[in-house]
Amino acid sequence: MSTPPVHVCELPVPVRVDPSTAAWSVDGMPVLLIPRHLWVRVQKSLEEGLGLAAARAMFWEASHSAAKTWCTQQGERFQLAGAPLFEHYLRSAGSRGYGRMTPLHIDLALGTAQVKVEQSVYAAEYGPQAGRAVCHVFEGSLAGGLSCASERAGLPGGWSARETACACNGAPHCLFELRRT
Repeated sequence: MSTPPVHVCELPVPVRVDPSTAAWSVDGMPVLLIPRHLWVRVQKSLEEGLGLAAARAMFWEASHSAAKTWCTQQGERFQLAGAPLFEHYLRSAGSRGYGRMTPLHIDLALGTAQVKVEQSVYAAEYGPQAGRAVCHVFEGSLAGGLSCASERAGLPGGWSARETACACNGAPHCLFELRRT
């Protein structure tokens, strides 16, 4: 039995490895390279152990804070604010394997936005048998990223996000509606 050929490609983002510590970083931000099933297993374990509502609340806080930290650092490093910073965040998350994130609409002045996520890591790991929306981790991160982007543009922060469609619930992709709170 022959082994299928392996396709090797370069990472879509430059990764720096500190020779003295072996720590990885992307755009000056420390990162980890972990299997996606591990990260999604953490989500599933929290949902099973604490209940869906408590797990969602924990992921909201963690992902919201992490997105604001990342966007603040990236905004300062690349002199970005507003929609360009949020779009940079979406591209970066997509290039790190979370799924292809496409802004369908961003209006910071009106306080509305919509993001499509294709090939969501969460939907891929849960599978269609989940029968429910499972990509709630993106809610906090999208709201946090857009809050930072708004604040850096001199507009009020404080955004909410809600998953309105999920590939695990029969939709062709995941869809998030964002609103200023």
